[in-house]
Amino acid sequence: MNANLPNHSKGFTLIELLVVMSIIAILGGGIIPSFSRYLKDQNLKQAQEQLKSDLRTIQNKALTGASSNEEINGVRARYWGVYLRSGSETVDYFISTDTSSCLPIFSGTTQNGISKGNFKIPNTIVFRGSNNMCLFFDIKNGDIVSSVGNIPINIDYASPNETVGKDVTFNSAGLIY
Repeated sequence: MNANLPNHSKGFTLIELLVVMSIIAILGGGIIPSFSRYLKDQNLKQAQEQLKSDLRTIQNKALTGASSNEEINGVRARYWGVYLRSGSETVDYFISTDTSSCLPIFSGTTQNGISKGNFKIPNTIVFRGSNNMCLFFDIKNGDIVSSVGNIPINIDYASPNETVGKDVTFNSAGLIY
């Protein structure tokens, strides 16, 4: 034996290590669900911002007069439209001569509209609404006309277990927030 060492060696006992590990496990058990909720909230916020950006892009197409010279059955296009299907992550956009009908214009031309494409809401987020919804952006000034009034666009996770939800709201003057 070395004469300089005390009778007991320096270090942690097994009980001390178990206590520390238990404390770490308890703290980790509380942090992980909070972090998971934080990530889901951030994904939902990102999808909300992306949807607002995509709606503003379509509104800008209306404001710049893109496709305003196109005719549908002899009538010039007056609106850019956005069609949201309840439970869907795909949003279709189109040009239209009027706002009287919110018929899906997925494949080509209908009596009053021509499909121009679609975009997806990211992160497996879907539009939640009791009905399908159309927004029309007036080519003259960018004002918004909705097929169901100024009801906010609610987006949420596709899973029915998730009920967080975020709204994208708008007013008739064209403000999207």
